[in-house]
Amino acid sequence: MILHQIFIDLGFGKTLWNNEWYTECYRNNIMYYYIKVWDYDMLVELVTNKYPQFLPFTRCFPHKFYWVDFCRPLILHSEGGFYMDMDNMILEKFDFSKDYLLSSVNDNQINNDLIYFKDKEIYLKHAIFMQNRHISCDMPIEWKARRLQHIVGQKCFNVFCKANRYKASNVPMVRNFTQTWLKIFDKKKIVPYNND
Repeated sequence: MILHQIFIDLGFGKTLWNNEWYTECYRNNIMYYYIKVWDYDMLVELVTNKYPQFLPFTRCFPHKFYWVDFCRPLILHSEGGFYMDMDNMILEKFDFSKDYLLSSVNDNQINNDLIYFKDKEIYLKHAIFMQNRHISCDMPIEWKARRLQHIVGQKCFNVFCKANRYKASNVPMVRNFTQTWLKIFDKKKIVPYNND
């Protein structure tokens, strides 16, 4: 079983790999699974070659970070395996005879930092769901963080799971909420993204 993870340099430098927590997670997780880390170019190649129907949608992404959330289900639909954020650590091997989804710590939300469905067609349904959320979204474009969450992020995944009655699981892992995605909305640090 392959563990898929995504790392995109958002313009803060590749400081991720100098972070002790990420390094510890990687060392621990690779004891259990082969890890494939996807970068931005790999995500673009995946959509271009295998899911060209979504290219018009991806051209609307205002920032590279949209690719991180949007491509999770496409990676799993294409290659199998499971997805987990890089700031999470596995404590024991998973039982892949069941689905794996995480709930948020303080509420009843389903989080998208661990994703595994036995039925791979669910992943494609999720990608279509995100595209439709974009089409129907009437939020002001100035609401950058909210739009990201609504269209492709955790809030979108939660709505998708609840609408389809998918439930969170008890998962043997440790989570560290680094919330890296919030850094892209810091106007002092954000790097403009041109998707031409």
